Amino acid sequence: MQADNLDIDFVPVSCADVEIILNFFKELFERYEDPADVDEDMAVSWCERKIRKYLDEYFCIQYQGEKAGYIHVHPDGDRVELDDLYLFPRLRGRGIGAAVLRACIREAGSRPVYLYVYSGNVRAVALYQRLGFRVIETVSPTRVIMQRDPLESAETRPIK
Repeated sequence: MQADNLDIDFVPVSCADVEIILNFFKELFERYEDPADVDEDMAVSWCERKIRKYLDEYFCIQYQGEKAGYIHVHPDGDRVELDDLYLFPRLRGRGIGAAVLRACIREAGSRPVYLYVYSGNVRAVALYQRLGFRVIETVSPTRVIMQRDPLESAETRPIK
């Protein structure tokens, strides 16, 4: 994947990254999930198994040579799923997430890109909407599926 004109690289992850990726999941889960609806231990265990199983599909996002976050994207039938996108808080707000998303959209070509997001994660939802994603399904009181159809060029959508 090539991410805009920012100094962004995608580097394969290692087993040492599993715990860091899992901590991103835990942080979001604790912030946005309703513990009355979902058992946290089960969710964390499921997520750890998923990360380990698909570790060779995860990439570390490097920004100006510094570890900025992680991404996991994979084909899913006639669509592409953006399964995980995590950025370290100190590097948010610099256009990294938007650049990474545009790269995913370009890489998907003629296939729609979809993702699950916590509806309470308003910064992420707003970014996805600016890049042309729309809610296609509410899967729980706290989560939605958003999708971007390949109708317009990601490069031409303005970033606010």
